[in-house]
Amino acid sequence: MRATKRISDVMENLYDKDMNLQILFISIGAVCLVVIFTLPWYFRDFVIQNYRVLLMMLQHLPPQTIIDTPEILEFFTGKKKKGDKDKMSTSKSIIHDASECIIITNQNSVIEIVNKSVTDNIGLTPDQLLGQQIANFVSAKDQARLTSQIDLMMSGQGSAFWEDHIELVNDNNASVPFTITMIGMKDNDNSSEIKSIVFILSNETEEIQKRADAEAAKAKSEKLLYQILPKSIVVRLNRGETDISFTIESATIFFIDIVKFSAYTATLTPTEIMSNLSLVFATFDKIVSEYPSITKIKLIGDVYMAAAGLFQEEDEKSNKHAEDAVRCCIQCSKAMEEINMKLNASLEARIGVNSGGPLIGGVLGTDKPTFDIIGDPINVAARLQSTDIAGCVQISSDTKALIENLDFTIEERGEIYLKGKGNRMTYFVSLQNKQDVEASFTMTLSSREPH
Repeated sequence: MRATKRISDVMENLYDKDMNLQILFISIGAVCLVVIFTLPWYFRDFVIQNYRVLLMMLQHLPPQTIIDTPEILEFFTGKKKKGDKDKMSTSKSIIHDASECIIITNQNSVIEIVNKSVTDNIGLTPDQLLGQQIANFVSAKDQARLTSQIDLMMSGQGSAFWEDHIELVNDNNASVPFTITMIGMKDNDNSSEIKSIVFILSNETEEIQKRADAEAAKAKSEKLLYQILPKSIVVRLNRGETDISFTIESATIFFIDIVKFSAYTATLTPTEIMSNLSLVFATFDKIVSEYPSITKIKLIGDVYMAAAGLFQEEDEKSNKHAEDAVRCCIQCSKAMEEINMKLNASLEARIGVNSGGPLIGGVLGTDKPTFDIIGDPINVAARLQSTDIAGCVQISSDTKALIENLDFTIEERGEIYLKGKGNRMTYFVSLQNKQDVEASFTMTLSSREPH
């Protein structure tokens, strides 16, 4: 019995040792398998990353340098010296897996090699592409240009390197924009004959859309700026100018105040106040927009300030700014009737107009730039507005002198004391033919109605 037990113990020990050894071998084998399957993928990713870097660097190299470098030419043509067969197969796989579209043609422009990206970008399979003329897949408007460049390259009359923008035709017969790099390949350094051509194409659809979106955003922001600043000032700001100021020899300034607006708003909610005031000023804005010479300056509470002639051309009449300002003010005064109907109110406007100069115009501030003007004629216009009779347009003698020969009815009011300016002769002005102004403001307001 003892012998049997001894033999059993020995057998168990031997079995345990063999099992431990086998487990060790299996573990080592598993690790080796992981390494064997992981390294090729790691190496492939490494090579692809380096290939993409190579393409980026290639775009910055002078064309002649590319042509004169055998290694680059051999890389794209796939022709290597003996002993490089394994390395060559890797290069070919990289070309086929590249994100850029790569097409290689022979001397007759017949497609011999395409990579997977070509199919991904234009939807045509290699069977549809191989053996065909590359021009067959180029949009009609670009075919002649591409064919001409290929002919020049093959005849040696043009460069062996060419970059441009073309459109390819996809499987839906739609045009797809690409940047194209065309490289002529030779067998060796001593040969002058181009044996094949490599086309590297990058899809521009997304980039073009981004540019279009950026342009749309820019146009939208510029439109918003044009509502805040004069167009000529916006142009100068876009050029990078920071100190924008200039002198205006003569202009006409006017202020429009809504009489007793505070009393009118006493029973309104804040939302109603802003909505109604917005309606009034939007009406004035519409009328002002009909006069290119007039620039809206700013709003001061319920007071609307604008000026005409700030950017007057040299060939314009010297009294043009005064005429436009007065006509605009008469329209704004008359427009109050239509505004009152919409608001169920009885609001009136006091309007003061003055002409003169010089004035200084410019942009104030940097974070929130605003256009403003400075000068004594502005103060006179403000005083004329504050001393005006509701429903009338009051002008100074300087403005009267500029418009008295036009179709206005000018009524002398007499001397009025203007704070800080003393007594000044003032006048009320209206159109001789009232139907003209009625037709004008009716057209302006009707254009604001929704269709």
